[in-house]
Amino acid sequence: MQTLKVNSKVILLTVYLILCIFTEIFFQTGHYPQPLIIIGFNLLLTYAIFQKIKSSPVIILFIIYLTTYSLGSLPYFLFSINIVPYFTFVNDSNFNYTNLIIILYNFGIYTFLTDFNKKIEFKFLNATTDLKVGNGLSFAIILVLIFYLILFLKGEVIINTDGENNFDQYMDNLSNQGGALEYFIIPLYISFLIIKDKMLKFILFGISIYFIYFCITRGYRIQMIQIVLLITNLFIIYNFNTKKVLILSFIGFFALQILGSLKHGHSFEDGVSIFAGDEIRTNQTEVFYTSTVLLSSVKYGLIQVGDRIFSATCAILAMIIPPSLLPSQWHPTLSVFEITKVPNGGGGHISSHYYYWFGYLGPLIGGYLTASAARLRLHSNSLGYGLFIIIFSTYPRWISYEPISQFFRISIYFILIYFLLRVIKFTLGR
Repeated sequence: MQTLKVNSKVILLTVYLILCIFTEIFFQTGHYPQPLIIIGFNLLLTYAIFQKIKSSPVIILFIIYLTTYSLGSLPYFLFSINIVPYFTFVNDSNFNYTNLIIILYNFGIYTFLTDFNKKIEFKFLNATTDLKVGNGLSFAIILVLIFYLILFLKGEVIINTDGENNFDQYMDNLSNQGGALEYFIIPLYISFLIIKDKMLKFILFGISIYFIYFCITRGYRIQMIQIVLLITNLFIIYNFNTKKVLILSFIGFFALQILGSLKHGHSFEDGVSIFAGDEIRTNQTEVFYTSTVLLSSVKYGLIQVGDRIFSATCAILAMIIPPSLLPSQWHPTLSVFEITKVPNGGGGHISSHYYYWFGYLGPLIGGYLTASAARLRLHSNSLGYGLFIIIFSTYPRWISYEPISQFFRISIYFILIYFLLRVIKFTLGR
């Protein structure tokens, strides 16, 4: 008798469908499982993902970052502590629903993620000898990087500004800076790959340190952490075991907390604390609340289907064209605020954005794209693994703020520069 074999992905996709059905039933009835059970299930799911990728320190660091958002509502449920200074949509039901949508995204990652533990890591830095350039061109590249910084590094120092003026100056910095600074990671990354001379590489590290210092003193947290992640992923993390990666993540969390507090005029001591009066205030809690606002606005009918289709269309267009050329308020967070006038903390978890655009299919799409990016680690060519490093050095942006446009746009820019470099190398070598 012949046995019927069922593809494991079919089973997992069926489970995903069942999770979606139960999530909708919970919302419609208002009867959810205990919040700690939902959060606990999410942590078990994250652990299952970790078991698949535990041989890759780069992705371990990403999973740790992802897990912090799964814990965003824990203080609220465990200790009845406010996690934001807002009140709209703040209740058990809405927070439970947000956690369930995050579960759907994480389950999407698990469904499409390849088990890496039996694979050999491809080392990009050791496999780009065909892209290496001589000292003359290397020096020219460094001059280009310096000119890039001179052209795009803008903003006033906020750390030494008194008290409440910090945030105003921070907002002025953001409006004057534009988006070009965030893409500095691409030429810097490629420079590390193609420059052979040790002294010139030392200069690259000096440029990186100055860039990090500038971002810290002007409040550009995301741009700063992305360069730190790039340096870590290229030169540091492969010397760390899982325990050291956890310690590194813990230190990084509090470093970001301190930087976030400086723009509000808080002292260093206040920055170390995650409390703001009787509230817990972190980037994770702000993003979690914004995700709740997005999801609740959709579920309670405050956002029309046409608005969501418009936003999704603009998000896809933003993959290839600058967002400044798109109609204003296309971003889900801005669109929801414009329509509902409900304040939010900015950003929004990737799962809530994809749900806003594509409904219950959205978190699965987001999970598939994330897992596909992780599979680039297994590529035996420099372009594939190069994309892996660039994507997993910029996840603070696409997990918490720009899940489509930033995820794809920075990859497209990297590919264009990569092939341009190959053309130049081929032309000079003829």
